[in-house]
Amino acid sequence: MATDGVKEELAAMQIGESEDVTMTDAEENDAGVVTLDKVSLLQESVDKMTLSMFNALRLLPASTDDNANNQETKDAITSLANDVLRMVQETDVLIDDLPGLDKTEAEQLEELRRLQIQSEEEAQTLRQVAEEAEENAELWQVDESVNGIEVMSNAVIDTIQPSLDATIHRIAELKESQQRLLKLLAEQNAAIGSSKQIEDVAVVLEKLPYYVKKVQGIKLAMAEISTSTEKMKRRAENLRVDAQSHAIKKENKRDAQSQWNKLYAAKNAGSPSVQS
Repeated sequence: MATDGVKEELAAMQIGESEDVTMTDAEENDAGVVTLDKVSLLQESVDKMTLSMFNALRLLPASTDDNANNQETKDAITSLANDVLRMVQETDVLIDDLPGLDKTEAEQLEELRRLQIQSEEEAQTLRQVAEEAEENAELWQVDESVNGIEVMSNAVIDTIQPSLDATIHRIAELKESQQRLLKLLAEQNAAIGSSKQIEDVAVVLEKLPYYVKKVQGIKLAMAEISTSTEKMKRRAENLRVDAQSHAIKKENKRDAQSQWNKLYAAKNAGSPSVQS
């Protein structure tokens, strides 16, 4: 049996482990890497076990009407049991080989024997299951009338149907709200377009360029008036200055004439007295 070979292999591994070998500094530095490698091997062993079980299950026929299929089913289940036994033992060896397990050689051998007994019991259980499955072939038959895709589709639809209905209802409400809003905006737009004030504003906007030109003309005319007014102010100031100058000159001339008249009168008054 495969179990005897595994036992011999395990014994050889335990003998190799019992020899004390002094680790060098390089080996101590690589201890963490070795630990990670062993954990990876452990995970790989578990994955292989799972894959083997699924492969064996895929080999099981949906119907066992003839002896050939019965023998194929029996062989597949037996192979599955042997693979499980072998991989469980390999997994246990990897676990026991992990660092940090402070066990003596006797304790390790005892643990291996216990695991071997447990694995053999599990293998025996699997063989019994295989024999029962062979005797009760109906347990392995699949009802051909059952459509797995249809069942899964119906289950998915039943699960998401309430959410879909609620979403569709919400979309319908939003669509109705948008239609009411568009109708309201159209009515307001029509009311604004038919308003008299809007028409007056349109007329004013149409005539606005003419008003702008007219205002610009008025501003130019007012600028010309302002310029003319300034010129008139300067001319009036000049006339006022000229009038003042003329008045001063006239006053001075009148004063000079008055003085002259006084002198002339005084001269005439003194002339008769001299003659007498």
